[in-house]
Amino acid sequence: MVELNKVYNEDCLEFMSKIENESVDLVFADPPFNLGKDYGVDKDKRDNYYEWCAEWIKEAWRILKPTGSFYLMNIPSNLKETLIEMDKYGIMQNIIIWKNTSMPLKKKYTISYQPIVFYTKSDKFTYHHDADGEVTQSTLPYGRKPKSFTMKDLWDDIPFIAGGCMASKETILEEGSKRKAHKAQMPLRLANRIILASSNEGDTVYDIFSGSGTFVVKAKELKRNYIGTELNPKYIDEIILPRLKSFN
Repeated sequence: MVELNKVYNEDCLEFMSKIENESVDLVFADPPFNLGKDYGVDKDKRDNYYEWCAEWIKEAWRILKPTGSFYLMNIPSNLKETLIEMDKYGIMQNIIIWKNTSMPLKKKYTISYQPIVFYTKSDKFTYHHDADGEVTQSTLPYGRKPKSFTMKDLWDDIPFIAGGCMASKETILEEGSKRKAHKAQMPLRLANRIILASSNEGDTVYDIFSGSGTFVVKAKELKRNYIGTELNPKYIDEIILPRLKSFN
């Protein structure tokens, strides 16, 4: 039995093997993208990257409740292979486009967005269409007004977390520098939107790759039970735990 409301310094595959079948309401995954970045414990570069993704994706579906939702973030070049695995177990509801910033590329168009795929295990799932953020009216002819509002699948209202001279108030910096303490810090508002839309108070959410802890921190703030896994103990001790304590 896994204790809730903790972030574990464990490999996600080994850890998930301890979680009971169909016991989690919401899974979020922002995995390393296989780009060779250094996250403090190893270089993010695997020859078997897609096979590795297939393993933890399968386990995540096992622990997800029949009414649960699974959000997976990756870069466009990895999307084809990961969607093949996601389609084996769940139903795609949306491909969300999170518009953020990127460096120019020499031989192809600059990528200025990050896809987030939204899947569910069945047709019966938690979804609060007006939970957070900018809403848009449904398109209707002849100027008719819609009966309700719904969130867009284009998230262009949540800024990317930058470091250096562009660092925002939310950016967690390394002590004495302008560098981000975690290379892939996620905005709180992004986590806020997903958690509010696809879970209820008291539900259990699992962040597979906790990183800087944004998802579990927001889950705690929004009165959800959370579980996180992170390989780098420094991220847990120096970033995640201090952030969680701020909500005690």
